[in-house]
Amino acid sequence: MSIRIEKGKCRGCGACLEVCPGNLIFRDGEGKAFIPKPYNCWACVSCVKACPFGAISMELEPEIDGRGGALRVEKTAGGYDWKIIGRSGEIRRIFKMKTKEANKY
Repeated sequence: MSIRIEKGKCRGCGACLEVCPGNLIFRDGEGKAFIPKPYNCWACVSCVKACPFGAISMELEPEIDGRGGALRVEKTAGGYDWKIIGRSGEIRRIFKMKTKEANKY
């Protein structure tokens, strides 16, 4: 699995660069995020959660959602909505995760 960065949604804030444990994400000539070697991605989803603009998604294995499926996250008031997005952009499933009070340090 690897990440997919939508250049049109990226605003160049650098949040993904800061959280990537492998230092695999860089800025292009326009200051937008890109991953030159997606096969090196650790699939930790840190960048997916950190992106405030929803520009990054995790490509899913065919066994999970067929070819072309992706996992995208949206921060909500109470936590996160993890969405499985189909190849044509339809939302196939949403997992709602509440932020735990114990994790607020």
